Amino acid sequence: MVGAYYDSDQALAGLDTFSWAAPNIPTPFVRSTLAPGQQANAHINAMQFRAAREVAMPKPARTYRIFLTGGSTAYGNGAPSDDTTIAGYLNAILTRQLTPATGLNYEFFTMANLVWASTQERIIIENLLSELQPDMVIAVSGNNDVHWGALGHNVLWFRSYADELFLSLIKTVYKITGQPPIPENTLIEPGPIALSVIPGRLLKNVRISAFVLAAAKIDYVFVLQPTLAVSNKTLTRCERAQLVQRDYFRECYGLIAAALTGLQDEHCQFGDLTGLFDSAGAQKEIFLDSYHFGDRRNEQIADGLDHNSAHLVQSRRRRSLVEHGLARVNPHGPAGLGRICDQGQRRLLGLSRPGSTAALPGPSHPQGPGAGRWLGTGGPTLWHRPPDGDRHRLRRPRRTASHRGVAWALIIDSAHLVQSRRRRSLAEHGLAPANSHGPAGLGRICDKDTLRVRHAPMLNALLDECLRVRSMRRMRRCVRWRASCSTAGTPSGWCSTIRSYR
Repeated sequence: MVGAYYDSDQALAGLDTFSWAAPNIPTPFVRSTLAPGQQANAHINAMQFRAAREVAMPKPARTYRIFLTGGSTAYGNGAPSDDTTIAGYLNAILTRQLTPATGLNYEFFTMANLVWASTQERIIIENLLSELQPDMVIAVSGNNDVHWGALGHNVLWFRSYADELFLSLIKTVYKITGQPPIPENTLIEPGPIALSVIPGRLLKNVRISAFVLAAAKIDYVFVLQPTLAVSNKTLTRCERAQLVQRDYFRECYGLIAAALTGLQDEHCQFGDLTGLFDSAGAQKEIFLDSYHFGDRRNEQIADGLDHNSAHLVQSRRRRSLVEHGLARVNPHGPAGLGRICDQGQRRLLGLSRPGSTAALPGPSHPQGPGAGRWLGTGGPTLWHRPPDGDRHRLRRPRRTASHRGVAWALIIDSAHLVQSRRRRSLAEHGLAPANSHGPAGLGRICDKDTLRVRHAPMLNALLDECLRVRSMRRMRRCVRWRASCSTAGTPSGWCSTIRSYR
C-alpha cells in the first residue's frame, strides 16, 4: 500500500493523519458535503471547498479559476497534503507551464465528496460552481455511478452514506417524540442496475452540466477516472485482494466511454483516463484500494488531466484576447481549436502582411473596440484594411447574395411562431385543409382567413424589415411570398412575385 507514495516511510508513519473520510454536514440540494474547518490534514474553507484559502468574489483580475469536482478520488482521499491532491498538482503544473507566458494566476478549488455520483456533481455545478465565475470546471468521475449501480441504486434518486446517517438520526428523533415513522421513498433494486441504464443516467447529468456551463461560456472537462476493476496493468498481490465486480465495472465503463465519445464542442471536452496505468508492471503498486491512489499517482492523473484540458485553457485565453482586442479569429485553424490567434501566431500564419484582409480593433468597428473578427467570404461582416494602413478607418465591402437566404431563414424561422398551435389544432379537427402550395415549414397548414388576413401582412412586414437594412440595397432581386386566394372555393394558395430593387 505505501508503495503508492513517493516517500513510503513517511507515508507509513503518517497514514493516521491523512484525510480519509471527512465529516459531512447537511448542505442545500446536494444534501450533505464537507464540514468547514481542519479535517485531519485537509483544509475545508467556509464554502466547503478543499482549499486553505477562500473563494474571492468577485474574481480577482488576471485570474484563471478552475473548479475540480467528483467523488473521493477528486477529493484526494489518502493524500499527504492539500498540495498532493489532483487539484494541487494541476495547480502547480499550470502555474509552472503557463504563468510565465500568460501572466495569469491559476487557482484551483476542489468541490468533491466521498461517493458523490454525477447527480451531485451536476447539482453543485448548476447551483453553486457556475455562480462563482469559474473559467473551467473539471469532473473526475464515472466510478461512483457504477459503484451505486452495482448496489442496485438509481443515481438520479438515491441517498449517499452521509445522507443515510442524517436520516437515521431524524428517524430516531421521530421515534423518541412519538411521531409516525418516516416512509421509505427510494427504491433499491435487489441486484445490480442493468448495464444499459448506467451510461444513460450519467450522460443525462453530463449533458445538463455542459449546457449550464456553456450558457455562461465556462469550459467543462469530464474525465472518466481510472479504477482498479478496469485497469489492464498486471496487478500486485495486494491489488488483486481488492478486486471486486470486475466484469460489471468493465462493461459499464465501456458503455460510458462510448456514450461520451461524441461529447465534444467549443466549451466541452471528454477525456478517458481508464488506461493511464496499463503500462505499469506487477512490481509497481498503484492502488491503495479499489478506487484511490497515493500522491505518486495523483500527480500522474493531474498530468493526464493537463493534456485533456490544455487546449481548452489555451482557447479560453485566445477568446479572452479577442474580447479585449488583442487577437483575431484565425479562419485557417481547425474548428473549435486554434480559431483565435494572437499577434505572434498571425505572423506565423502570414496574416500580418501589408494589405491583407483583417478586422482590426478600433472605435470604428460596428461591434465596438476590440470586436474585430476574421470571417469567411460568405459572412455578413467581412472588412478590409484601407491601403493607407490606417488601423481604424475601415470600409464596408459589397454585400453578397447570401443575404437573400438570411432573409428567408428569418421569415421561415419566425412564421411558425404565429398561431402555429391554432393551425395544427384546426387541421387535427378537420376544420382547415393542409396547404400544399406553400414552402415547407411555412403555412403548410392554414385556414383562409388566417392566411389572408394575418400571414400576408406579417410576411410582408418581415421581408420589408430585412430589406430595409443597408446591407441589402445592392440586392437586385428577391422572392416575396404573398398570401392570396387563387380562385373562389379553393384552398388559399401562394403566389410568387418577382420584384427588382434598384
